[in-house]
Amino acid sequence: MARKQMGKIQKILDILAGIALFAAIKRLYGRHGSIALAVLFIISTAVPPILSATAQIPIIQAQQNTPQLVQQAKNFYRQRQFEGAANIWQQAAAAFAAKSDSLNQAMALSNLSLTYQQLGEWQQAKTAIGKSINLLQKLANSSEKQRIFAQSLDIQGRLQRASGDSETAIETWQKAAEIYTQIGNKDAAIQNRINQSQALQDLGLYPRACKTLLNAFALDIQDCKILTELPPETASKKLEIIANRPDSLLKFDAMYGLGEILRVIGNLQLSQNILESSLTVARNLRSPLEESTAMLGLGNTARAFVERQILLPPQDQDTTILILKTQEALNFYREAAQLSPSPTAQLQAQLNQLSLLLESQPWIGDGELTKAGDLWPSIQAKINNLPASRGGIYAQINLAQNYIKLSKRGATAARLPLQLPTASEINKILTKAAEQARTLGDKKAEAYAVGSLGTLYESSKLWKLAENLTYRALSLVSSSKAADVTYQYFWQLGRIHKAQADIEKSLGNTDKAEKYIETAVAAYTNAFENLRSLRSDLVALNPEVQFSFRDSVEPVYRQLVALNLQVAKSLIGKGKIDDSQKSLKQARDVIESLQIAELNNFFQDACIDVKTQQIDQVDRTAAIIYPIILEQQLEVIVRLPGGKLLLYTPTNADNNSQAVTQQELENTLIELRSGEKNASIQSTASRNNFLPLTQKVYNWLIRPIETGLQESQAKILVFVLDGELRNIPMAVLHDGSQYLVEKYAIALTPGLQLLNPQPLSQAQLRALIAGAANAPSFQANNLNPLPGVERELNDIAETLPNNDKRENENFTKANLQATINRVPFPVVHIATHGQFSSNAERTFILDWNGQINVKDLDGLLRVTDRKRPIELLVLSACETVAGDSRAALGLAGVAVRAGARSTLATLWQVSDESTAVFMSEFYSELAKSQGQVNKAEALRRAQVKLLKDSKYQHPYFWAPYVLVGNWK
Repeated sequence: MARKQMGKIQKILDILAGIALFAAIKRLYGRHGSIALAVLFIISTAVPPILSATAQIPIIQAQQNTPQLVQQAKNFYRQRQFEGAANIWQQAAAAFAAKSDSLNQAMALSNLSLTYQQLGEWQQAKTAIGKSINLLQKLANSSEKQRIFAQSLDIQGRLQRASGDSETAIETWQKAAEIYTQIGNKDAAIQNRINQSQALQDLGLYPRACKTLLNAFALDIQDCKILTELPPETASKKLEIIANRPDSLLKFDAMYGLGEILRVIGNLQLSQNILESSLTVARNLRSPLEESTAMLGLGNTARAFVERQILLPPQDQDTTILILKTQEALNFYREAAQLSPSPTAQLQAQLNQLSLLLESQPWIGDGELTKAGDLWPSIQAKINNLPASRGGIYAQINLAQNYIKLSKRGATAARLPLQLPTASEINKILTKAAEQARTLGDKKAEAYAVGSLGTLYESSKLWKLAENLTYRALSLVSSSKAADVTYQYFWQLGRIHKAQADIEKSLGNTDKAEKYIETAVAAYTNAFENLRSLRSDLVALNPEVQFSFRDSVEPVYRQLVALNLQVAKSLIGKGKIDDSQKSLKQARDVIESLQIAELNNFFQDACIDVKTQQIDQVDRTAAIIYPIILEQQLEVIVRLPGGKLLLYTPTNADNNSQAVTQQELENTLIELRSGEKNASIQSTASRNNFLPLTQKVYNWLIRPIETGLQESQAKILVFVLDGELRNIPMAVLHDGSQYLVEKYAIALTPGLQLLNPQPLSQAQLRALIAGAANAPSFQANNLNPLPGVERELNDIAETLPNNDKRENENFTKANLQATINRVPFPVVHIATHGQFSSNAERTFILDWNGQINVKDLDGLLRVTDRKRPIELLVLSACETVAGDSRAALGLAGVAVRAGARSTLATLWQVSDESTAVFMSEFYSELAKSQGQVNKAEALRRAQVKLLKDSKYQHPYFWAPYVLVGNWK
């Protein structure tokens, strides 16, 4: 992700608190207070470390023995006797002031600030560090002054981060880093970069956080993306510079920080390995705080393995991993809670344990759930006694949010032995958190707490209270650039206003209802714009991100679309057709933005560089069709050639007043997909069995605009499909006498924003042709041979003589890379097994030796000269995963990621024999047309050719071929 300099950060996203704020808080992934004490203690060489025989007892005549005061304060601090340490640092500062020793006075004040931070006395900490910095700025430069100044800046940065101002903390630490570089203090410079990395994680800037940490040790690898693409043994070797350092708190912080980042960006195995190494370091140091911290990290990584399984389709989930990793995570959390000397860290571990127990009910026994009941009072007691601190504030919000969620679904249904608190008790928890955040000066944390109160009252349907609290939360961050916070509370405000509109409408107060709808649209639009500004960060690399996206991002888009369509319908009903265009355009733009956000989320990488195109500029013969699946109804926006945007709501044939619901649509599509994919019954009877289903979908999507399509002389239908519709080839829709493909060319696109339309000329038919009939990789993946591949490749080679063929054992990733690097090919045809999935890691093609992941296709197929992209990528014999409702994301993802303007692929595996025939026809149409027939029309003609052949007339043979992207 591209990042601007920190002074201009506009895109702030804490993955665990930005995409899903409270799923974020429940993890509490960040390690609070992890800056090594050895670095933060500032001891001037002017005061040598003298070990006094009375160091463990109060020194009465402290002013006469300042070196002993310093040592005594250090000892108190290291023993976590912070109140005693604060008293001694105050005495030391006064003693140095009496001697006019400003340098050591500043040292003592900085350490006093550090101690106050441990006590949660934030204003005193701020005052002390402010005095220290002021003193140092007045002193003449010297190496000793510079060293103490840099360390004081480190302490100031720590305070800023603890107060929720991570951005300013980074700037402060950068100033300290410059000084460390000047004076040659390498270890301090490394620790400083580790601190910066942690603050960058607070801001959700994980790629930059990783790069900062890796650069701290001058590794010959630039970022974690490169690191995660390496084989595990190679990656471990790259990190030997860190692993081979002597055990120290600095080494621990580096390894722990890297393990945390690697988990968030999805490399779970490497994360686990590095966190295990950090645990070994902590044990060698005999440091309970670091040991418990490493265990907490290992528990979170084990939990991420569980969450990754949950994201898979049910048939692909590994129950063994779910059970083992859940238990592993619970054990780590319990050990961390028992071992940690820090009440806040203990609470973090217990909260993570509790939330995992709540989420893991389907695969854990009642015995484990009983432990959730035992945890609850312990957590409540700790929260009540927590001093004001960042970790404590978020812990309280976390607990309250768990209460709110449980109260919504009911403890009985959740199998929980818990007595849920009342709304009044939850209110007290959040009010305390807000007050502590205000004391700390952390407006972002205060906004979270106040906004959570709004959520509480929203769930209780106390709309006015919820509205006021939500406005207050937004006002707390109005002057900041925290789009991750504002999007959530604009969304909450939109939901509240929508509910208020529904109430007024039910009471017959039409004017009031319309005003609330207007303010709801405005709030949702603000949420959408904030999300759009974060688009490159929404992909921020968490194993949980897909769940979070569906739960906390996608609904914003869909609910805004629903509101816009509601407004448009109202205007259309009043005869205000022109006025309705604004709402329809916004609905269209939002649904396209959702498509792009889904693709970015699919890749966990902001890979899509969009350029908006006007429809008429793209193709004046194209009709663009946007089916939008809402829970209660299916809506369709259409743009006919040269016309305005139209809106219609499909209804059931037997009841024209009843809209088609999401459930009915999905049931029909699942049944249709199952029938079409049944290769064993390619008979007239099986064809006739599912024709009624294809006619039903035709009636929903196409029938209402049949006349408009004819009158506008549309020649191509371009679909921007939604949800389960992506897994159905539109070519198979039937009007009762003809398939849709017999009348129109058809193309798919994730959105017109993705297009860079250029026709495929005759001169561009130079092709790289590759594939395998029976590769070892097929056998390794339990896949059947593809005997028709040899004929397929030979036929294409004959049709496109300007080609380079790589077949069987010559079909390897390395050979393809070398060939493409030597001569760019406008057409790349690959005939092999492959799979499209909603999970990028499970989207791949097979070469002779093994899998080529979808992300690897980027580097494999893209040429150095980006001005000459692949015009057409054909993936023959690949298929979407059955039962995966979002598998077509993988198909669209391949099209985008490979840098191809167009991708031709199949939605399911088809007959090997018919594929060879189809491909021959398709390329013949392209070759003989001299550029007069576009790719979509060539596809249509090839499909119709098979359809008219009695041997291949069953849709199984010809229907699943789809063209994604530029159809010209």
